[in-house]
Amino acid sequence: MKNGRVSIAIHSGKLDYTPLLENLLKSILVCNQYPDIELVLIESAGITEVRDWFKKIDFDDNFVNFDGTRTEVRKHSGTQITKNLLFLTYPDDLPWYTCYQDATREGLRAATGQYYVFIAEDNQFCVTGDTLSDYIKIIQHEGEDNTMVSLSTLQQYKHTKRNNRVGPIKSLDNIDYFVTEYTKWDPNLLCSKKVYERLGPLTLSDPEDPHRSINYLSERARSIGIKRVFMTVAQNIWCAESNKITNIEVIKSETEKNPNFLLFNPQDYRDLKASFREAIEGDGFTKLPLSTDSFYGHCRNY
Repeated sequence: MKNGRVSIAIHSGKLDYTPLLENLLKSILVCNQYPDIELVLIESAGITEVRDWFKKIDFDDNFVNFDGTRTEVRKHSGTQITKNLLFLTYPDDLPWYTCYQDATREGLRAATGQYYVFIAEDNQFCVTGDTLSDYIKIIQHEGEDNTMVSLSTLQQYKHTKRNNRVGPIKSLDNIDYFVTEYTKWDPNLLCSKKVYERLGPLTLSDPEDPHRSINYLSERARSIGIKRVFMTVAQNIWCAESNKITNIEVIKSETEKNPNFLLFNPQDYRDLKASFREAIEGDGFTKLPLSTDSFYGHCRNY
């Protein structure tokens, strides 16, 4: 079965976070080898500088940093990246989480791909290879209309919590993955748009109940039998909130020295998969997905 376009919606709403956004976009160019992706670039705070930069970005050419510096970073040959701009405007007194959740909904409406995922700027692609094809193989195998796969890593301790606990390792065509025992919805789960057709409208939060949307959609996902899956090797590393300020400062200072700088040194997907398989066969692994902590410990560039 031929794989369809993957739409990755990326939300930005704060000028101070632009270094993270720059780092994320460069990492996609460096790491992605899936042949057809769409980047839905969302700006929701009315920041003219960011919107102007988005308009100038040409994913068929060398990447240009936010400060106008031209880099050596280019997409892989044989890959197509379609740019889709989405500029949203909200009242100043609207809570940030409502803006964020509405951006999730609007990104889904704007996306032209068969598959959809929504992430913020505090992520980085950290695995080089065609990881997304493996994601889609698992989605197709487990069910296009009922499977959501986490694009990002979790911190190690979160895998021990009940709501993230995983069942035994499953394998398909040398792809190892886990299905969680507990389903909850999250926008950074990659899935077919068929899943959202079944979930129904994305409800919004309100000041008295900021988690209303997440809780409602999680309950809905459980009621209709949606599966939540973790790959043994995730495509993204999620940069924990506690490290955000440090990460921004590192990116700013290091990018001045080297415009091509990435916060995390990309790892080869085939090597990571092979290492995981060897550990399983040698019974030397805890039988959990590779965590944020693993990547922080082995490929951090500072």
